[in-house]
Amino acid sequence: VIVSSGEEVVAAVTATKLNSTTVSCTLPALAAGDFELSLGTDAHLTSGANTPLLSSSVAITVFPEPALITATPDFVLMSAGETKTGLFGRRLSTSQSTTPTTVYVRGSGFLNTSALACRFGEHGMASATYIRSTMVSCVAPEPATTLGSQPMAVNLVVSVNGAEWTSTAIRFIYRPSVGAASMVPEMGPKTGGTSVLVSVSRSAGGSFLRDDKLACVLGAEL
Repeated sequence: VIVSSGEEVVAAVTATKLNSTTVSCTLPALAAGDFELSLGTDAHLTSGANTPLLSSSVAITVFPEPALITATPDFVLMSAGETKTGLFGRRLSTSQSTTPTTVYVRGSGFLNTSALACRFGEHGMASATYIRSTMVSCVAPEPATTLGSQPMAVNLVVSVNGAEWTSTAIRFIYRPSVGAASMVPEMGPKTGGTSVLVSVSRSAGGSFLRDDKLACVLGAEL
């Protein structure tokens, strides 16, 4: 495969035939910009541009790798799902789900392409929406494995071409829901100032985590 820029041959790399209509090759390191790929023969590896090409050219764009900085939010809550009793009375979770949560990923070098995507861990793929060169958004997918009572951290990465992923990653956490909560007291004066104790049931699988970002929401008030 011949890599060229205008009339200049930039590189010639060996290709592997996959079938009668497809070959594959690995591009060398190139500067960011637009290039053309054409099919040649072994003669191009020694003779360069003086040897006739075997095909018309196709355009390819080489881009700097995007860098990731933060994700907001950086976690999603999973519902407890259905449970059943297993061996020795152990409670087993049979399904979990999450309310669709849009995650905003901040970084640099994002491109507005149809292949723009996020990956949560090794298997959680989601298409991404381009907002600007420093931000994309995606909806966190269901985790690949069922959560227990502990959170699961995965690496969040982004791809602009659907094939290669950023070498920088953001830690994203799937957290189990705390379940049903109770509070004491259940009423107070409208002037406010009442301290309320909120508890969750451990027997129902609920628990607060030490690093939880907690807030009390009363109706529409935070």
